[in-house]
Amino acid sequence: MSETITASMAQWATKLAYGDVGERAVHEAKRYLLDSLGCAFGGYRQEDAEIALGVLEEIGGQGPATVIGSGSRTDPVSAALANALMVRVMDYNDIYWQQDPSHPSDIIPAAMACGERAQGDGKELIVGIVLGHEFEMRLCEAAFPGIRERGWHHATLTAFVSPIVAARMLGLSWEQCQHAIGISASRHATLGAVTAGKLTMRRRAACWRRCWPSGATRGRSTSSMARRGWCTASAPSGSWRCWWTGWASPGESSAAA
Repeated sequence: MSETITASMAQWATKLAYGDVGERAVHEAKRYLLDSLGCAFGGYRQEDAEIALGVLEEIGGQGPATVIGSGSRTDPVSAALANALMVRVMDYNDIYWQQDPSHPSDIIPAAMACGERAQGDGKELIVGIVLGHEFEMRLCEAAFPGIRERGWHHATLTAFVSPIVAARMLGLSWEQCQHAIGISASRHATLGAVTAGKLTMRRRAACWRRCWPSGATRGRSTSSMARRGWCTASAPSGSWRCWWTGWASPGESSAAA
């Protein structure tokens, strides 16, 4: 599967080291991390978050990952979901808008939870944040018109990106990273219709519509599946690649199909 788009993505992501990241990018990654933490502290007191945290206390397991606000420890999957929800719930976190919009900092909690699981350091977290923003923003420019024009919500992009970040933080091989992308992206897509109409918790939190904060969760869980040997197709490729025809390899500029 070394000839596919996801192979190029996985190879580049797993090889990226802190020393490869420019000084400006490191600075911006720190800014986005601080901004996201501020959003999460505000989100911690929101009704949406209180409900979700209560549920996760019931179903979550023991683990090394920290829940922002309470300081409690839980499994990385639950921590990624809880923290991403708190970052997103007040709609104050970052946004990048091109052919499709996105909120790349939604993926930062996945990097944090997986980093704690792998006992990584701050430099590794910076690499994870940079990867999340790089890939998420590139996917916003990958298709002309954007996937929003085809009836899909742009949060669908996170299903492709969060497993890359999680795999890198967990130290997976590029082959395992590629499988994680396939496992996540092949079974998670968000219909644009779910964000229409009244501003409900489902829409405002961008969580239970299966892609943003829950996308951070999927990145963690699918990477664990891939690490244990779960395989999947090297999608997207061939006649099924849909809007991926506009994708450019990492380091190159995106081009229209």
